[in-house]
Amino acid sequence: MKLRGNKGFPMAVSWICLVFLFSIFCAFGGTAEAKDVTTLKLANGSLGSYWYTVTTTVTELLKKKVPTLEIAVSPGRGASNIPAVHQRKSDLAISLSVTAYDGFMGRAPFKEKNEKIRQVVCLADNPYYMVVWANSGIKTVTDLKGKRLNVTPRGYTSEVLTQVILEAYGMSYKDLKKTEYASNRDAIVMMKDGHIDGMTFLAGRYSSYIFDLSSARPIRLLPLDKDKIAKMTRDNPGLSQVMIPASMYNMEGDVLALEAWLHLIANSAVSDDVIYDMTKILLENINVLKEFSKGTQDLTPEQMATDLGIPFHEGALKYFKEKGLR
Repeated sequence: MKLRGNKGFPMAVSWICLVFLFSIFCAFGGTAEAKDVTTLKLANGSLGSYWYTVTTTVTELLKKKVPTLEIAVSPGRGASNIPAVHQRKSDLAISLSVTAYDGFMGRAPFKEKNEKIRQVVCLADNPYYMVVWANSGIKTVTDLKGKRLNVTPRGYTSEVLTQVILEAYGMSYKDLKKTEYASNRDAIVMMKDGHIDGMTFLAGRYSSYIFDLSSARPIRLLPLDKDKIAKMTRDNPGLSQVMIPASMYNMEGDVLALEAWLHLIANSAVSDDVIYDMTKILLENINVLKEFSKGTQDLTPEQMATDLGIPFHEGALKYFKEKGLR
């Protein structure tokens, strides 16, 4: 006599096996995958700012190329981003090179050295602009004596740099008729309404601020003297000399100026492998950065590996050395 089992038994066994295998996957496979995810905190600029837009481009590129990398972005400011990375309240940050060097060295406005910050890559150069009307009669920095000047809000990198430049010419805010600390947008309105004679700021190439002003009247950018630039760049390697071509803003001639780099910094303790991979992705996809704006269209791998006076992160340095950039 043949034994006949329950016809539903094989199906029941199958379901039990599937549940068992799924449990094993969740317990081991799922956990292993979660462990592979690296989450880094990044301090950015203010919402809607140029910094914020650059950071969005960078983080989206990195997340696309490294699915296991999560970057949590939070608002920040140039000066506050430095100690945030040093203390590892943030793993990464966007900064301006002139500020980063002062922070690393513990120079004003910083109260102590921030020696745990490391250079990763340069992203966009930011010339320093001193803008006046072309028919104002103001042609040099010393011509600003007795004039009304907007220098951006107190404590901004641009404002601190304006003081450094005036000091290089033996001047201070006391030599001005009036010093304003308005935002660039408000300063443009003040310029157009005749309430100030000039404005100073750091911004990218092909700055929308200058195009806004020049749409009303012809503008002039004040040049800096080569010997003054040489001293300031020796004092702070986060600054460099740049020639702003006349064609950029439809000017009469090229203008010698200072510039700082918008760059990515990291805490020295962030994994070398992670920073190496980030650096590799950013340089191998430089076209994404070049297409970001007209101001970054001439970005080169050599520029991205620029020495700004603070130590490179070991992960970034390893990649740069492999490519002969350092």
